[in-house]
Amino acid sequence: MVDNISHEIFRKIINFSTNIPDISKLDKLLKYFLDQVCDILVCDAGTIFIREGNNLHFKITKNVTLEKKLGSENFHSKIESFSIPIDNNSMAGFCANTAQNVILNNLEEIDSNFPFHFNNSFDKKFDYKTERVIAVPLKDRAQNVIGVLQLLNPKDESGAIRNFENDLIELLHTVATIISINLENSLLHSKLMDSYLESLYKLGSAAEIKDTETSNHIIRVGEYSALLARKLGMDDEDVEYIRLTAPMHDIGKIGVSDAILRKPGRFTPDERSVMETHSAMGGDLFKQGDNKIDYFCQIIALCHHEKWDGTGYPLNLEGKGIPLLGRIVALADVFDALMNKRVYKPAWTLEDTVNLIREERALHFDPDIVDIFLDSIEEFQEIFEEYKDDDVDAEKNEYELREHKLDGSDVVINYQEYKRGYLSTLINNNPYSHI
Repeated sequence: MVDNISHEIFRKIINFSTNIPDISKLDKLLKYFLDQVCDILVCDAGTIFIREGNNLHFKITKNVTLEKKLGSENFHSKIESFSIPIDNNSMAGFCANTAQNVILNNLEEIDSNFPFHFNNSFDKKFDYKTERVIAVPLKDRAQNVIGVLQLLNPKDESGAIRNFENDLIELLHTVATIISINLENSLLHSKLMDSYLESLYKLGSAAEIKDTETSNHIIRVGEYSALLARKLGMDDEDVEYIRLTAPMHDIGKIGVSDAILRKPGRFTPDERSVMETHSAMGGDLFKQGDNKIDYFCQIIALCHHEKWDGTGYPLNLEGKGIPLLGRIVALADVFDALMNKRVYKPAWTLEDTVNLIREERALHFDPDIVDIFLDSIEEFQEIFEEYKDDDVDAEKNEYELREHKLDGSDVVINYQEYKRGYLSTLINNNPYSHI
């Protein structure tokens, strides 16, 4: 019988370690960890804390008994997020502070052997009885504590609660090591992505500094775009990605002459041709990327000036042949551009802006997105007011035009070569092209 149990546990550990989900999705990763460890060790409940500075932040919990009793969704809706200090005043804090296991097979042992007391507020709130607890530190490769795994009430084959004994503790160490390695990788990935996104935002801001627009313009476009994406039914991750990447829509303007960008008045045909290269240049900046964020940036920069009727640029795409990301940002960008003062025009009223977007339904803009916009005008107004330009930003639009001679040096890329080349195929040759 022991051999059969050992073989089954070994199989579960192998499955656990070989089916770990995408480390970029921390919440899903932690849920997987907790589900698996409770299954492997046959524990009724568990919690994972993540270290954030000098505190442990509660991230996820599982309780088989209460989820059956209350329903999983109802149970989790009653759980509130919290943080606790890394000190000796709580079990998890003590575990993180000392980097040692804490094993309680008798809660009465706490008073005599540990500096903390058992907090029974959870038990009282849910009419639950915690009888056995273990807390294990999760450590990175340098042996720094990055989190704590806490498990409750292990059960034997009959379903009776048993002690945390050597067999369970050794098994837990194996599982905790697997969790720690992947958690460290996930946290590192998150830090790298935060740094990358911060760099992207600075890059987007640099493009706006060259232009006549303020840094708040790119924030507003991101927020408008996220609002539209959510109402279009995009999932939470994609909504967040479009909020973060829509500010890159005009990044290609970095390659356009200041004299053209800041010209107060209409462009000549030659100047207009140069200005329109910014979409292709923006797409070019991200063409080597191999991740979802780069793809969002690439498509948004490339396609936000395409029009529903096919008269936009740079590819003259039409209707749903324009990627959804481009169709969303097209409306968000125009709304904000019209609502704000530019050197070549005064700010439009909300009424005039809404009327133009309504008139451009199925011409410039996706009709479905226009309909959603018309039902969301109050929310657009709220975003506009929250991130409104201050007087200092507005003054940035006032300047003297420098003399400039337009010549071929302004065109950083060969636009026609682009149109014939990769730009017309990238939309269909990317794993995220369905978006």
